[in-house]
Amino acid sequence: LDENQEMFDQAKAHEFYPNVEEAIGAPLSVFLSQYPFLPVGRGKNGCPVNYFLAGKINPEGILCLTTIERLQGYFWYSFMWKFKQEVRKAQERDPDFVRLEGINIIELDGLSASAMSSETMEVIRLASKISDFFPE
Repeated sequence: LDENQEMFDQAKAHEFYPNVEEAIGAPLSVFLSQYPFLPVGRGKNGCPVNYFLAGKINPEGILCLTTIERLQGYFWYSFMWKFKQEVRKAQERDPDFVRLEGINIIELDGLSASAMSSETMEVIRLASKISDFFPE
């Protein structure tokens, strides 16, 4: 985590990007058409469930909408704002809900070696660096 502290401090200075569209410089709906990571409901335990269509990720499309640097805003927003919203929704349904975890389903259909471009790997590395700050 120490090597990523500067990235954390920068995100903190921007309040972890509460306005995702401003952070990435594009409408979220358009961005998600290129990076299909979608909330789909709740698990039996009440935790948010997301569906990631990894084989449909379009790095060229993403980079037409934003830059790798600005893309950090999407990941920080997802962890610091969107996830909090999902947990609060679960707590509204069940006041005893205390689990801070999510369930991510990754669909690999359509994912090939040729799809794993350097841009795709850079996006995955960026998401991993940020997710390291959230061990739960």
